[in-house]
Amino acid sequence: MVHKSILRTSLLLSLSFGLVALLPGCDKDSDSSNSDGGTLTTQQEQNNNSGGSSNTEGGNAGGGSNTEGGNTGGGSNTEGANTGGGSNTEGGSEGGGSTTTEKPPQTAAALKIDWVKVKATDQFLMGSPDGVGDGDEHPQHKVKLSGFWMSATEVTNAQYNQFLESLPDGDPHKQSGSNYSGLDNEFKGADQPAVCVSYDDALAFCKWVGHGVTLPTEAQWEYACRAGTTTNYSFGDALTAEQANIEGSTWQENGKEVKEQTRAVRQYAKNAFGLYDMHGNVFEWCLDWYADDYYQECKGAGTEDKTVSDPKGFASGSGRVIRGGGWDGGAGLSRSADRANSYPEDTYVDVGFRVVAPVAP
Repeated sequence: MVHKSILRTSLLLSLSFGLVALLPGCDKDSDSSNSDGGTLTTQQEQNNNSGGSSNTEGGNAGGGSNTEGGNTGGGSNTEGANTGGGSNTEGGSEGGGSTTTEKPPQTAAALKIDWVKVKATDQFLMGSPDGVGDGDEHPQHKVKLSGFWMSATEVTNAQYNQFLESLPDGDPHKQSGSNYSGLDNEFKGADQPAVCVSYDDALAFCKWVGHGVTLPTEAQWEYACRAGTTTNYSFGDALTAEQANIEGSTWQENGKEVKEQTRAVRQYAKNAFGLYDMHGNVFEWCLDWYADDYYQECKGAGTEDKTVSDPKGFASGSGRVIRGGGWDGGAGLSRSADRANSYPEDTYVDVGFRVVAPVAP
């Protein structure tokens, strides 16, 4: 089952761009902050600390990593190097700052994954209020989430290519990402998000990275995207082509105007949790199977109004959830609550992913 955005626009764009023959499984498609959820953000510096030995798998054998915390929503920023302990972070959103000595996942230094700590929440409202959005975004329901780490950006080609290089010839995942047959070079920049990556490819990357890294659940993704807000977007109720890479966005590269493609990550303002490109650029795979009526199941019948804890979606289905909108879709598809889905084996030039990891107990 392919949800609204993928099916409708792939047909339109295949006619206008003639890309179905060029990219048989990787088509241009899709048309489609802060007060109640404080966070801690860290950007892991994958180098040696002043008192320790070299990094192993991204961690320091003799000393914790340097981290920097804070976000645009408020809270104090601190930066400190450790000489013999775990990483220090301090920061917060409008919901309040706090301090942690927890280390981010000790992923390989060469990957340069910047990890953001998303604090646990006793409750946030998932979905859209009545009168806003599509039917599958209703009803709004209460969700409780444990804390987790999330990559500050979508997985880039530079990161995904390291995975591709590790695979033997003949591996089914080898021909994904920048290796995808017929993929234009305009999508292969090192700092652009990896595309033409199926759900199955994305999970294989996560397994290769290790350290408990996986794809976000739909609930984790929406909570992180909202960054404490209840508006349509983490920046308010409207989103312009200057705030995110969506349909109509243009920018300059080497003195030339660029449009209608993915853009290097971190080119737009981060949200209050310290996450970039949660709106636009590429849709992002989530772990959950998609279902139109899933939110009603979460809320409960009648006036039951349940609170669900760390929901992971239904146990089976045909399509996996994708979130966040893409470079070729309208602003409406990039809303915090908008839902779409695609077959897990499918690949597109406007679908990528970011990763999460559990917080150590």
